[in-house]
Amino acid sequence: MKARSDWEQMANSLSLRTQAFVDGQYVSAASEQTFHSINPATGKVLADIASCTDVDVDRAVKAARVAFEKGVWSRM
Repeated sequence: MKARSDWEQMANSLSLRTQAFVDGQYVSAASEQTFHSINPATGKVLADIASCTDVDVDRAVKAARVAFEKGVWSRM
C-alpha cells in the first residue's frame, strides 16, 4: 500500500494538458485566453486552461463531423 507522501509525489509530478483537443491535436483557444483550474482541496492553481468560446466549439464540431462522415470512428 502506498503512503500519502507517495501519492502526493506522484500528483506533483503530473503534467496537465492545458489546451483543447480538436481534430486529433492539442490547440490553444482561438482567443488565446485561459482560466485558472483550481484544486478544490487546496485552493491552489493546478493549471491555466484554454478558455474556449463558440469559435472553438464550432471548430471542434466541424472536425467531429468530418471524422464521422469519413467513418473514422462512426463505424467502430
